[in-house]
Amino acid sequence: MNNESEAHSDFVKLTQSFINEGDEHKAFGMMDDLCNMIIQSPDDVLKEAELHNFDSSALKKSIAKIDALSEQNSAKAILNSENKHDSFVGYEWELRDYYESEYTFISDNLQSSPQTIAYIGHGSLSVLSNILYDNITNLHIDFYDIDPVTTKIAKSILEKYRPNANSCFRTANILDTDLDGNYYDLAIVTNAPLLAFINRDKPLPARNIFLRSATRAGGLLYPRIDVSSDISPHYSLVTTKDDPVYKIHQMHILETLDAK
Repeated sequence: MNNESEAHSDFVKLTQSFINEGDEHKAFGMMDDLCNMIIQSPDDVLKEAELHNFDSSALKKSIAKIDALSEQNSAKAILNSENKHDSFVGYEWELRDYYESEYTFISDNLQSSPQTIAYIGHGSLSVLSNILYDNITNLHIDFYDIDPVTTKIAKSILEKYRPNANSCFRTANILDTDLDGNYYDLAIVTNAPLLAFINRDKPLPARNIFLRSATRAGGLLYPRIDVSSDISPHYSLVTTKDDPVYKIHQMHILETLDAK
C-alpha cells in the first residue's frame, strides 16, 4: 500500500479508536483529528469511507456524546471561574471565526435584523448567540434544547455574563413543540435537531429558518440533510453556502411560505 492510501485509511482506523476510547480528553483530541482530516482532504476521506462501505451512524453518536460532554465540562469550568469579561475563556472549540461567518451569512441574507429568535439545539455554550447579542439591539432569544442539563447550564452562563439579556430557556423536543405559541423572526436549528426538524408535520412558527447542516464529507461526523429533497413544502430555500472557514458544515436560509 502506498503512503497516500495509508494516509487515507487513517480516518477509518482512527474512527474505531475514537469510538472505543473511554477517556474523554483523549477522545476529544481524536475528534479534533477526525475533523482536521476532513478539513484537509474531504474528497479523499469520502473515497476511503466508500471503499470500506463505512457506516457513520456509530461515529456520529460518539461525536455527539463527546462534543456535548466536553462543552458541558467547559461551561461548568467557566461558571466556576473568576473571569467576568470573556464568557468563553477555556472553551477549546470557541471557533469565533466560524460563528462570525454564520452571523454574517444570516445578516446578509435576511431583509432586516431579527428581533425575536428561537434558538433550537443551542448547547451548553452558544457562541453564535453571544455574537447575535453583540450585534443586534433589543434582541430577544428563546432557547430550546431537548436536554434539561444543557438548558440549565446554558441559562446559568447567560445569567452570569449577560444578566440583562432578553431571553427565556425551555426544555422541549423540536419534533412536536409549537414553541409555546410564539412566532419568531428567525429560528436557528443546528446539528442534532435537524432530523426532527425535517420530520415535523407543521412548519416552525418563524418567518425564516437558519439551518446548520453538514457537507457530504462532514456528514460522516455530523447530521446532514439535503435541502433539495429533505425540506418540507412549507419552506422555500432562500440561499445556501458552504462554511468558508472549516468546510465541514453548510449554512442554509429558508423562508416559511405561510409566514405571518
